Amino acid sequence: MKAPSRSSSTPTKRSDPSRRKDPRMKVWSVRGAVAELQRYGTQRNVEGMARFGIRAKIVYGVSKPKMDEIARKIGKNHALGLKLWQTGIHATRVSWEC
Repeated sequence: MKAPSRSSSTPTKRSDPSRRKDPRMKVWSVRGAVAELQRYGTQRNVEGMARFGIRAKIVYGVSKPKMDEIARKIGKNHALGLKLWQTGIHATRVSWEC
């Protein structure tokens, strides 16, 4: 008699209910996302970015960990991402990798 395969005894992965979308979650707009980025930007970071050759027309100087935090707050939204890309703001083209 053949032994059962390992995969048959592996429990199936269920989605975590705590990660489901909450209907009360904020709906983000381009204006709201850009305002959030401006809030966390610093002149010191802008100068640091310039030393590394980052010289876009619009730079807010937001650190990458802060951009990742904002991206997690917003979540995945392809339509919003496309609109943010069209703004030409440097941080909006980098931050939505999460």
